[in-house]
Amino acid sequence: MGAFPENSEIHVSRLIKLWVAEGFFKPISGKSLEEAAEMYLKDLVDRNLIFVHQQESKGDVKSCGIHDLMRELCVRKAHESGDIIVSSDFCTQIAEGIGHIGNKVPSVLKGNATTGQLTLQSLSTIAISQLTVRVLRTIPNLRKLGIFCDKEVDHLTLRDCGILDPDMNRIGSLPNLEILKLQGCKFESRKWEADEGDFCQLQFLLMEKLNLVNWAADGTNFPRLEHLVIRHCSGLKEIPLAMAEVPTLKVIEVHECSPSVVDSTRMIQEEQLELGNEELEVRFEVAGEEEKSGDMAYNLESLEQIIEQFLQPDHGQPLWILDPDKKPQIESLLQKVCFFKDLLENPYSVVTSARLRNLESRIRDIAYNAEDVLESHLVDQLLSSTQGEGFIFSPPDLEKVIQDFDSANEEMMSTMEESQMHLTYRLMGQQSELEVIPIVGMGGIGKTTLARNLYKDRLVCFHFGVRAWATISQDYNVQKILLGLLHLATRGPINQMLEMGIGELGERLYKTLVGRRYLIVLDDIWDVKFWKDIRRFFPDNNNGSRIIITTRNSMVANYIGSGSSHHEMSRLKVDESWNLIHRNVFAPGETCSRGLESVGIKIAENCRGLPLTINVIGGILSQAERTQVFWDQVAEDVSTIIADTDEQFFNMMLSLSYKYLPYHLKPCLLYMGAFPEDSEIHVSRLIKLWVAEGFLKPISGKSLEEAAEIYLKALVDRNLIFVHQQEPKGDVKSCSIHDLMRDLCVRKAHEENFLFVKRRYIPGDIRLRRVCAHSIQDIDRSLKQMPLARSFLFTGAGSREILSSPLISALKLVRVLDILEIRFRQFPKEILQLVNLRYLALSTSKLPSSISGLWNLQILIVQAIASSSGPHVVMPELLDMTQLRHIKFKGMYVWIDDKYRKHFDFVVQDQLQSLYTIAISQLTDRVLRTIPNLRKLGIFCDKEVDHVRDLSYLHKLHTLKYTSSVLCGGNLLSNLIFPPSLKKLTLRDCGILSPDMNRIGSLPNLEILKLQGCKFESRKWEADEGEFCQLQFLLMEKLNLVNWAADDTNFPRLEHLVIRHCSGLEEIPLAMAEVPTLKVIEVHECSPSVVDSARMIRKNNLNLGMKNLKFVLAFR
Repeated sequence: MGAFPENSEIHVSRLIKLWVAEGFFKPISGKSLEEAAEMYLKDLVDRNLIFVHQQESKGDVKSCGIHDLMRELCVRKAHESGDIIVSSDFCTQIAEGIGHIGNKVPSVLKGNATTGQLTLQSLSTIAISQLTVRVLRTIPNLRKLGIFCDKEVDHLTLRDCGILDPDMNRIGSLPNLEILKLQGCKFESRKWEADEGDFCQLQFLLMEKLNLVNWAADGTNFPRLEHLVIRHCSGLKEIPLAMAEVPTLKVIEVHECSPSVVDSTRMIQEEQLELGNEELEVRFEVAGEEEKSGDMAYNLESLEQIIEQFLQPDHGQPLWILDPDKKPQIESLLQKVCFFKDLLENPYSVVTSARLRNLESRIRDIAYNAEDVLESHLVDQLLSSTQGEGFIFSPPDLEKVIQDFDSANEEMMSTMEESQMHLTYRLMGQQSELEVIPIVGMGGIGKTTLARNLYKDRLVCFHFGVRAWATISQDYNVQKILLGLLHLATRGPINQMLEMGIGELGERLYKTLVGRRYLIVLDDIWDVKFWKDIRRFFPDNNNGSRIIITTRNSMVANYIGSGSSHHEMSRLKVDESWNLIHRNVFAPGETCSRGLESVGIKIAENCRGLPLTINVIGGILSQAERTQVFWDQVAEDVSTIIADTDEQFFNMMLSLSYKYLPYHLKPCLLYMGAFPEDSEIHVSRLIKLWVAEGFLKPISGKSLEEAAEIYLKALVDRNLIFVHQQEPKGDVKSCSIHDLMRDLCVRKAHEENFLFVKRRYIPGDIRLRRVCAHSIQDIDRSLKQMPLARSFLFTGAGSREILSSPLISALKLVRVLDILEIRFRQFPKEILQLVNLRYLALSTSKLPSSISGLWNLQILIVQAIASSSGPHVVMPELLDMTQLRHIKFKGMYVWIDDKYRKHFDFVVQDQLQSLYTIAISQLTDRVLRTIPNLRKLGIFCDKEVDHVRDLSYLHKLHTLKYTSSVLCGGNLLSNLIFPPSLKKLTLRDCGILSPDMNRIGSLPNLEILKLQGCKFESRKWEADEGEFCQLQFLLMEKLNLVNWAADDTNFPRLEHLVIRHCSGLEEIPLAMAEVPTLKVIEVHECSPSVVDSARMIRKNNLNLGMKNLKFVLAFR
């Protein structure tokens, strides 16, 4: 922008053409270079670096300007970087009409009628007589055209025309007309009466210098009008009041018209408000633009384009062939250019903006040098070669350029934030031996956050082939920790490992890590015994592998990281504390008033620089009214906290968060104390427990489960609970709570006689209401205190099978009994006496039919123990329990005995929302009609079915899991009719025909599809046009697929693609590169050709201007 004169009006059409020629950017998928340039321009306008001078009627920028101070910055920066030298005494006169074809069209467009003017996009102006079919065929990509008369197009401008009434009727009937400009036109009758339904698509209307007096319209006209401009229409009496009924109308501009036109505009505005439409913006003068300045960052697009042109020449007949010996060096240079470009464009980079400027300058100079070397050598070879003959292009040695980029990489390592600088360098440094890096500090100071930032950093992800995370805590289970590490390291299922012992699991982990550069994070270690138990399972591959540990105990850090310095956490400064509060409370770009800011800084000062307390206080402020009175109250409460130790301070600050928590959320938060420290809590289980406990108030139009999700989000937004895992669509799959916050929950719950976490014995004569135990040894203690208990939860890990327990007999009034982790060899008959039960979860071998006597039961969860197998016979009375909301059988499925099925009429269970898993042979139309409100369903194919199972009865069903027995032959999906409401579909071990995938692909709302262990009959999958139009997540695991074909009309909204153990698959369709929403592709243990196709998609994705795609590649 510094190339244009000061205070000049810059025509966007010219600016965009210059940008295109300069090669400043890449095209974006489905868009031309010019359209990409328009997006770049909009970005600069949105950042207030360029201001709009004039706009087109539809809102596009027609001309722009730049503030003179900003222009001076551009000139200065451009001069420093050598981009542009602006000289006042060196001018070049350019002929104005060089790009205007006009009456020269016949000679200019004449020539090769076959190839034509394929790149021509704008032509102004041409007479209609010149627009023959032959000419039109030569300009297929034309976007802008000026002619002397109107055509049936979406944009029509009439200047100085005489208009009869029929003319406006014909124009009003144009089906695609969106923009109409009437300038200086003369209406013969001086009136305009729109016919019914006229201008049905019109969005913008300009009326300028017209002789109109009367303008009449009704509610059927202009139904999509957004912007109305009336200028210099001095004779017009008023705007039709029917405009108030146009719901899309956003702006009316009136310039130099009669007072009556202004009055009618105000009446329309008032009437729109009364009708409940959005407030109409009325402009009687054009407001100025406010200019702001900002920093500029150099990009490497130009060099990247030059290198890619050498690798893949885009001219028809290659003028040159790249020397094969130089290709690896060119590819290495391209990889480094892409690396730095990604770094500079990454808003979450660990490189600070203050220190980035020097790095940018260094990289810019290296890039310019590379451009000069490459292009100079190419030009020399082009000029020295015989015209029309090709040659082998052999660029000079680029080792110096590559070394310069490597040197800049080392410089970058020294420009990172202080809190991460040293750690990142140690993670990615030259030391080849396995190193343990301890992070030490008090609870709540941010150890886990720092470790997670390092773990997720894009540079770190790029550096390590394997990453895995485990949270240890005080009461750890080595077996579970090893299983978790194996799951992350292999990215595969661990079901077959559940029965393995510690030694076997450790050996499996060791073999998985051997030979690979890995990063392991062990969070929250309390003592050295854990390290002694697990150390031998981490091999030293002498390849730069690293282990990060976090701990509060310096002695633990010294022992585990012996010979290695540990990172001591420091507190946040006041300005950093305030910035953290600001991010919690205000949206990006949103400002805080000076009054609130002064109070907020006082609050930040009193938080002692501890991130956990700052986040909790930020959570309080973010969910309350932003008033001075409330902020002053919080500031006073914080300032009055007096504590001798940081631990006391934490407790008092967290208690403050509980004080400000709304009444309806308090029991939900206290309930989190029932789960073990640092545990991952599955949201599906948590929500069912909240529902059964009766914590939730119904919300209009929502189920109790949906209300529970709203409660959970409120606790997450307040930073009291944090998200552990998310579903592919972004819903919370599992959550956790900080151990200090959990301590508060346990303490408060005890004080309020809400919940007791059993630790062998609870002193005092107290009647417990809710009890939680974490070990089997604690179960049968203090039974005399439990006859009035309403809830009992066992949240530890069962270590053995037991016959029964006296505990159950003591819980006569219990509503919630969650003992899933305890394995009962036989179903405890004492449970049948617990008639008050709402929630029952247990592991056993058999479920008696008499369980139907628990008339109040809402949630039933049964896990089959190892000794049970095959179908589980359930009497039909189970389907007569009208209060049931959720039925979930794990390791077994529902099968109703034939001798009972015919003699009972099933009761409609309108409360039932989820049913896992029922045999398909039992899923008759009769049964389907009794569960009309089912939302989630699991089906097990126990035998072949010869007639259709119509699931369209279940009009609310959004989640379906279908598993086929290996004993079932044939294709069973063909006899299954899917409901259109389906959003998530999982198919396991199914036979699939091509028509099955076509039916699935046509489901209008399907967002998640998981194919696991399925057999495609033809071993190929060819998606039809337009299929999977809403799909966002696709998992393909252990499939027999060989060929997978798709085009750019399939999967237009796909975000996440996972392919695991598909050894026969040849490649991923390259059309995936054109999916603009695609963010992640994971490839695990597939053929090299699949990996190559994934890399090709990544490359094509970058060529199309999409930079957000992330790859996860895993091999054995």
